[in-house]
Amino acid sequence: MLIYGSNSSHLKSEHLTEISCPHCGNKDTVAISVHGKYAHVFWIPTFPLGKQGVSYCQHCKQTLEEKEMPETFKAAFKGFKSNLKTPFWHFSGLLVIALIVGFVVFSSSQDSKNNQIYIDNPQVGDVYELREENGSYSLAKVTDVVNDSVYVVFNQYEIDRSSKLYTINKKENFQGDEYSVHHSYLQELFNEGDIMGVER
Repeated sequence: MLIYGSNSSHLKSEHLTEISCPHCGNKDTVAISVHGKYAHVFWIPTFPLGKQGVSYCQHCKQTLEEKEMPETFKAAFKGFKSNLKTPFWHFSGLLVIALIVGFVVFSSSQDSKNNQIYIDNPQVGDVYELREENGSYSLAKVTDVVNDSVYVVFNQYEIDRSSKLYTINKKENFQGDEYSVHHSYLQELFNEGDIMGVER
């Protein structure tokens, strides 16, 4: 379940001197407070949604939002708000997302390099992830390598999702006849995507 929403944090407050409260008339009792609003995913701040704030009288306790403030308050509030920087941690979710994406891209790149190395240099025990012509997926395990010939045994099972191949990767499922495949043919299958990956 994805939990998302918005929240805010207090940025700064300032006392307004020489300005009277429009409600009680007292002078030097009004302060303004600015909060930074941000969107969050799983309570991690992801990106800022702007700044908002209120004025409040410390004497009569009247609180006004920006749209309710007298013009004298609004001018002071806008100037005060514009000088406040959005905290860096309001962007922390974007940083986390960027790190995750970077890690996934790096891992994928590393997997591709490793797969090419494994195809170029097959070893006994390598397991090839296969895309079948009927749209299903299966596995083949290398049992021997002699010069340019690679001997494999096919898995007895096929499944309809490549992400579930690990469920049939069991020693007892690799039984039956042993087939000899030329190394160049393995490379061809890999280039065409029929060998999707190699587990070593």
